[in-house]
Amino acid sequence: MNINRMNSGGDSSRASARGQPVYLNSQNSNFSNDQSFHSRGLGSITEFQQMNNVVYNSQPPPPPEEDPLETLKHIQKQSMEGCITGIDAANDVSRLMRKHSNRESVQEESVKTLAMVGEMQIQTALSEGKTGTDLVDHMTGSIDALIVAMRSKVDNPEIQEYACQALWTLTVRPEVQLAVANAGGLRAIVEGMGAHPSRKKLQHKGCAALSNLSSHEDIWRSLGQCGAIQAMLRAMNKYILEEDILNMAIVALANLTVSEGNRDILVGSTGEGLNIIVDVMATHGKEAKLQEQIIKILRNCSAGNEANKTAIVDAGGLDT
Repeated sequence: MNINRMNSGGDSSRASARGQPVYLNSQNSNFSNDQSFHSRGLGSITEFQQMNNVVYNSQPPPPPEEDPLETLKHIQKQSMEGCITGIDAANDVSRLMRKHSNRESVQEESVKTLAMVGEMQIQTALSEGKTGTDLVDHMTGSIDALIVAMRSKVDNPEIQEYACQALWTLTVRPEVQLAVANAGGLRAIVEGMGAHPSRKKLQHKGCAALSNLSSHEDIWRSLGQCGAIQAMLRAMNKYILEEDILNMAIVALANLTVSEGNRDILVGSTGEGLNIIVDVMATHGKEAKLQEQIIKILRNCSAGNEANKTAIVDAGGLDT
């Protein structure tokens, strides 16, 4: 039988000879019925299909579904080797997170990847001259993906820790700080810290992210209202010997207590916040930078407020 008669290019014959299916389209084929086949001495369509492994009027099978975890490993490798920019890597990861929002393992590995490429991402954007809205546009996908993962997987300490690390890295510019606040990032960080008080690295990275965010005056009030001050005080109290946590939290509190409303939150009705500040001051008396920031906090809290001045004295702030 001369199969080449089907196609002048011989494609069907070559595919059949290799044992691969031949795909025919009824609109283009000259063999749309059994009579046409019989007239050419080829038997019936069914016999021809069986003899030559033809799948009639069908489409090639779809490619296999990608393994998102393998894809993430590939993105990590490309990033480390400099084969892909931080922005492109972050965009690819964000798309995977949206596509596989119900797979916790994918969310976890994605957040770790965003933490890894975050510095590259912001550096790439800045090196390209991105500022203001343009910079935020390049960060929005990552920011939204991180915050959605944090809010939906509060009980996963890995997601919380690495998301805080990523947000810490990304929030070096005021426009990005504001974008994180507007996207719900402040409360996400506070909730993550509150859910895992015994995870020291998470407390450090959460305080670091809040420290960056506290440098933006427009979100001081929001930070106070979402519980950021209490979250940092709890971390300081629990990890009073951990200077990396203390330094981040103290800088943030020095910024936040410029706002009168935040001073009242820190002092509180019981003075517990001041007690923690004074304890840190006494424990780290030789750490000049830490002492300097604590003095700023106490000065801020006492400014124009006799009740707070009394609370500071009662806490031993003037004796330290």
